[in-house]
Amino acid sequence: MATEQTPLDRKRFVLLCDFWDAYKNFELKQTTSVPEIDGAIRPQIHMALSSAVDNLELMDLSQLRTKVRTLIPINKFVVTLDGGVIFNQYDFSLEITRACTSISHAEIGPYVRMPRALSAHLSQQFLNLKAQYEKSSCDGVVVCDDGIGTGGTIKRILTGLRDVGIRVELVVTVTNPNDLDLLEGVPIKSLRTPGEPYNWLNERDLFWGLPRSGLSVSEKFHFLGLGGFPYTINRDMVISRIGINPNKAEQFRQTCLTANITFWKLLERFHGRKLRLKDCARLSFLEERLGEDAEVINIISKSRTTDILRDYEWG
Repeated sequence: MATEQTPLDRKRFVLLCDFWDAYKNFELKQTTSVPEIDGAIRPQIHMALSSAVDNLELMDLSQLRTKVRTLIPINKFVVTLDGGVIFNQYDFSLEITRACTSISHAEIGPYVRMPRALSAHLSQQFLNLKAQYEKSSCDGVVVCDDGIGTGGTIKRILTGLRDVGIRVELVVTVTNPNDLDLLEGVPIKSLRTPGEPYNWLNERDLFWGLPRSGLSVSEKFHFLGLGGFPYTINRDMVISRIGINPNKAEQFRQTCLTANITFWKLLERFHGRKLRLKDCARLSFLEERLGEDAEVINIISKSRTTDILRDYEWG
């Protein structure tokens, strides 16, 4: 069965710097800006990634938002899959994510496409989109996302919309590392095209617990709410989901864990108490095996030497 593992050792790596956008929706965020995050924590992770990959390119969110608008034709009904993070001028947001349905599939799949936490079933979202489009004065539909890899998620959208009578004219993405130019008969236009093969990642995926971070897991949760396995939860996830060379994966992972511990200590200072898994929507599903009173920092520390995906029984 085909997997969706990220290729290893590509010559460039693109990081979409969306940390602050994810942080503003984080239920544990501080009410004021924190210079320590930009002054030490994020740079520590950036430096670790730069040491683990070839030719790291950081893409600023505000610049991306401006640039992607030039790729979208005028008077089109813009459908975003990225929640408006980069494509922040849109007509409809489709809430869809790639998720594993068993722990054995966490690292390399196969994955299913399903609604994000608390969102309507995909078929209902398609019908809602159709109703809104038919009320608009737009003369065509454009689907936008931050990146396209194998095309599995976009394909699910295109076929679902076709089933309700909507023909998509164009797909617009920021990254397109495999240089796909056509999917289900629909042309693809990308901001970052490959002069040479590259991998890409959202910055939020390197922080434990941020909204939309990590690999969604639907096991036993389905449409009630999705948790997310952090990409640095074990070495295999770092290799398969980020595309880090196996020889560099563990050193990179340990640095990310150190930065995440500092990040969560910062949050604890602000809240004046220990923070537990149940305090964080994205991590609360881990309570099932790690305990309802488990502290986030202790779990991150435990991940240094314990493979949580392998040493605990899930489902």
